[in-house]
Amino acid sequence: MIQSHHLSIHAKKTPANVACVVGATGESISYAELEASTNQLAHLFRSRGLRTGDGIVIWVENCIRFYQLVWAAHRAGLYYTPISWHSTAEEASYIIKDSGARMLIASARFADTAVSAVELTSDNVDSLSLFAPIAGFSSLDELIAEQPGEPISDQTSGRELLYTSGTTGNPKGVRFPLNGKPIEYTPIDDLGLLAEGYGDNAVVMAPGPLYHASPLMSSR
Repeated sequence: MIQSHHLSIHAKKTPANVACVVGATGESISYAELEASTNQLAHLFRSRGLRTGDGIVIWVENCIRFYQLVWAAHRAGLYYTPISWHSTAEEASYIIKDSGARMLIASARFADTAVSAVELTSDNVDSLSLFAPIAGFSSLDELIAEQPGEPISDQTSGRELLYTSGTTGNPKGVRFPLNGKPIEYTPIDDLGLLAEGYGDNAVVMAPGPLYHASPLMSSR
């Protein structure tokens, strides 16, 4: 059996240890806090009707909330698709529709473009805002406060659904099958870790935008 590096394991072994820190702001979160917040988000996903195999689109700058969303989607069995901060409304709308995402979570930093993208998306997509209100979007911060911090009853491994650069036309989503395994026993490759040598005290730096595959997969 491959050793699990799931955050819930670290939350039990070393709950007070820092799980993530944002160099630009000094914002940090412990494993215990990350565990509780991702459980709340997983409950929120379920309360909004998302089930195993559904997808979300994440339009958020590098921040701790980005990791919370990714880990919550992972433990709720969802596909998650981060999109570029530089996306136009047309590009974002295409990815939302092409991926079949049922939810868009957007930072207020991208409010104007996100509103336009939703208007261009004919499918009914549940739109949530982060950090400040966005017209027509529900507030994720208000919704998550109502959710419990314990795990959902049907945890199962989700994974990334990333898009290519689109050098031969529109970007193409790379959808790998979900493995259907409990989250604690997810193989390291499925967790995006680059080597089995990652130990409990390993520190990974992600200097690039997290919507890119390499920073995302090596640090989540």
